[in-house]
Amino acid sequence: MKNNKNLFSLALLLVNCIALFSQPTAKIISDDVRLCESGTAEIVIALTGTQPFEVDLRFLTNSGYVIQHARIEEQVTEFTIPITLPYADEKAPLEYTVELIKITDRYGSLDITDEEVNVFVDDKSQITIGSNDNICGRSFTTNSQSLSPNATYLWTCATGTFDDPTKLNPTFTGTNTTLEESYTLVLESENGACRNGNAITQSMLLTLKGSPEGTITTEEDIICAPADRTVNLNFDGNGSYSYQLINTAGDTFDGTSNSNSELETLTIANNDKIQLYSLTDNSSGCQAATSDLTGEKSFINETPNTLVGEYSTVCGEGQSIALNGSNNTNTSGTWTSPTLGVVFTDASDPNSLISSGSYQEADITWTETTQNLGCVNSASTTILFSESPTLTIDKNQDQICENSSTVLPLNVTGNSPWVVTFTDGFGKSYTEDVTSNIHNVIINGEDLAPGIFNYSFTDITGSNGCIKEITDLTFNLSIDELPYPIAGEDQTVCGREVTLEANTPLVGIGLWKGKGTFIDPGDPNTEFTALNFGQQDLQWIIVNGVCIAEDIVNINFLEAPYPVNAGSDTTIYVSTAMTLNALPLETGKGRWAVISGNSKIDDPYNPKSPISNLEKGQHILTWTGYIQNSEACESIEDEITIISKDIVAPSGISPNGDGFNDVLKILGAENITNNRLSVFNQHGKLIYSATNYENDWNGIDNGGSKLSPGTYYYTFEGDQLKTPIKNYLIIKYD
Repeated sequence: MKNNKNLFSLALLLVNCIALFSQPTAKIISDDVRLCESGTAEIVIALTGTQPFEVDLRFLTNSGYVIQHARIEEQVTEFTIPITLPYADEKAPLEYTVELIKITDRYGSLDITDEEVNVFVDDKSQITIGSNDNICGRSFTTNSQSLSPNATYLWTCATGTFDDPTKLNPTFTGTNTTLEESYTLVLESENGACRNGNAITQSMLLTLKGSPEGTITTEEDIICAPADRTVNLNFDGNGSYSYQLINTAGDTFDGTSNSNSELETLTIANNDKIQLYSLTDNSSGCQAATSDLTGEKSFINETPNTLVGEYSTVCGEGQSIALNGSNNTNTSGTWTSPTLGVVFTDASDPNSLISSGSYQEADITWTETTQNLGCVNSASTTILFSESPTLTIDKNQDQICENSSTVLPLNVTGNSPWVVTFTDGFGKSYTEDVTSNIHNVIINGEDLAPGIFNYSFTDITGSNGCIKEITDLTFNLSIDELPYPIAGEDQTVCGREVTLEANTPLVGIGLWKGKGTFIDPGDPNTEFTALNFGQQDLQWIIVNGVCIAEDIVNINFLEAPYPVNAGSDTTIYVSTAMTLNALPLETGKGRWAVISGNSKIDDPYNPKSPISNLEKGQHILTWTGYIQNSEACESIEDEITIISKDIVAPSGISPNGDGFNDVLKILGAENITNNRLSVFNQHGKLIYSATNYENDWNGIDNGGSKLSPGTYYYTFEGDQLKTPIKNYLIIKYD
């Protein structure tokens, strides 16, 4: 017994331990839930553990989250929790999540993750059925609007039908086609979980005024148009109508009727078909649908479509033409003309030949009559019998320069105006409008390239359309190329000679003309010598056939400075100044310049200018002749040398009359004022003396006797000599 009691205690302890260490569990076993914004939904949770249970749920929305607690007292394995919108200010439609986060039972608790369910809250259907309406016709397409994209719809009406009552905007058709009737249209809309008691119901009053119907009695009428015929009209509606008929050409005819039938009279001009184009019920203002306008009346015109062709011309004397009258089925025809002299070969033949005894316009008529109803129709035209034109020319050839023109006289006969056609031998065709019997065709060489053109006249057309073909009438024109002479650039040259620089002719022969001498007048680069100085125009002329062209070059021939002569080289004695002695220039101007030395020229442009400061030594000067303001003539220079020395006293003379050394020349004596020459023999005796000596003593003593050969002595003194000059003198006569 004691052992059994121990075993029971042990078992009880084991149960308590198992309960102590066994945790509760909870799991959401519901799928995602959908509810209406004003309703509830349920979430089912599976439980394990020991009651009582407490469950914590977290509701996650865009506004945040809410914790909800639930307590279960009973021992259950499943528990259902009702849910609504977690926040009062939340607006459907929306979606939120419910998370199971904790389970607690008698012995413990457990935090739970990854247990959640999505809850979708639908708003009630938001629809607008539209306003009551009053329209023509027997059908109406609703104009409802919905802001609930997942909503469903159901339309109902006591009478009439919907093409699809589950569409938001179905088409409703009433029971009456032509008369007015009213209908109440009801729309019920559900959206998701918002159904049954949460569905939305709206209604509208629709009045369908119906639309009239019209028909034309279908029949066919054969007529001789134009003719007046009736059309039988029948209407269905309220009894007062406005209608419009239309024919095959699209012409419309308006009418009214106060009854359901009407006879309309129309003028039918040809084959035609009349239909109802529009119909209005005047009491309701409703128009008939196109599909409710039926029937047509056809008119078949038996009047022949008589044709005769266009205005025609017969060219030439005694000519005829085949006519082109129509030949309609089941008709007979006749040609007639009021014009005298007109002859038909067969007046009943639509293609009869016609001729005239004179040049004239003939009016003709073709009349056809049908064999059935005797419908008559006619057509008229005019035939012109005209003279054929002719053409001759007054010359057959010519030669011109390309910058000139030629005149080709034409002689024409016939009816004016005329058009003459001709070709140039190179495939190009020309037309010339001619208004008088004598006409000049002007051919401009500038419009053509140089060469030979063989113009052939092909035809001439008169004012009446008569064409005369032409053969063997030609005009040959030779057009010479205009040469292009270039005489060269205008220039200025020094002298009277120049080498010309004209272009070499590409065509023709060139020739120079001018006042002077050309070495070769046909050479574009010949040398030319002018007769006179100054400007001169020279012509370079190129002749090619009958073409002559020229170009002018202006040459300014300048005379070179002349004569340019500075004078002779000079030696001066006992002096620092003198007068230069260049030749005066006949052409141009002159200018002195000092090349070496320190001399000073009083007037550099004076050929006879005084010069000073001629110190002892050599002085080089240039006398330059030049043409003012001209680069063509180069300057010409001449040079002289002036040597400045002291006085020179010679030591011998030979006064034998041979012209050499015959007198005593004391170089510089003329520059010594108040000078005195004294000659002594070997014994010191004065044998000759002279004051203001002029270098003319030839060995004669004061008595006029000729001195003997031998040695003598002399002195020379004067104002410019500080000391007298003393020297010996040998006289020889050999």
